[in-house]
Amino acid sequence: MKIKYSNLTISTPENPPKNFSLTLKKTLQTDKAIGLENAMVSDRGNCVSSVAFSVENSRKTPALAEEFCIEFLREISKLPPSPLEIIFGEGESKKSFIIENAAMSKCKASVEGRITSHSLEFTAGEAGE
Repeated sequence: MKIKYSNLTISTPENPPKNFSLTLKKTLQTDKAIGLENAMVSDRGNCVSSVAFSVENSRKTPALAEEFCIEFLREISKLPPSPLEIIFGEGESKKSFIIENAAMSKCKASVEGRITSHSLEFTAGEAGE
């Protein structure tokens, strides 16, 4: 799996994401009419997508890992809402899932020796017609 956000490649097949999850939440309206046994549920057409995952990177020294950890946070926090592209497979079986206008909503970073870990969350909404 490869994950790209704006012009930044976050994850590659050689360094895949961990704990990948995709959540889709729709806004529903429930109407309870007098005299009816069951409520009417309507899809309002609004939808919020959330993608969360972690990615680890290794550096040659602990000092370089600390520097990368901070620089990655600075770089990704400056990016405006952009397409989040998730690419599955390779060659002819390659497929892409794009979430338009995604915004980074959370990033938690940590360093342990030469290893950096970034837990990221992206959110995007789609308005109903």
